[in-house]
Amino acid sequence: MLFQASPSEHMDRLAFLIGRFVGTQELKLPGKEPFSFEFLAFGSRHNAERWLSLQFVAKIPGYGIESRHDFVTWDPKAEQYRWVMLSNLSVEPIVLDGGFEDNALVLISNPWQSSWGLTQLKATLTPMECGSWTFEVDMQKDGMSAQVTSLMAMPDLVEPTEEP
Repeated sequence: MLFQASPSEHMDRLAFLIGRFVGTQELKLPGKEPFSFEFLAFGSRHNAERWLSLQFVAKIPGYGIESRHDFVTWDPKAEQYRWVMLSNLSVEPIVLDGGFEDNALVLISNPWQSSWGLTQLKATLTPMECGSWTFEVDMQKDGMSAQVTSLMAMPDLVEPTEEP
């Protein structure tokens, strides 16, 4: 057999990531005031449901535009989820591995070379009511920590921030 059966039961747990979302992120960097920005995301299943694709785009104050394409799959050999992030703001791809702890998907990266130096991430994704979800990231570098907190919601659940 060329291909293993689709890990659908594991991929079905990621259904909360599928759809079009708008989000607000708060970024807390060491020695700087926290700031917020909005972004767009789109999640879909691909290739016989063997992976999920997520696309993000945001204009981050002081950093410019971030365009990110992520892939999430179930690794049956390691019996864990694998999340690969490709971002125009990262020197190399970020690979995180992990699984569900209660209702939250918790993933941890190996250290990688970011624009801030050698960095490690812990990401927690938690589904909420009405199709929303949170994405919390703790970045560690040289004993310092930076946090990113995001609330993702379907566009029809978000109040407009300005008049059309």
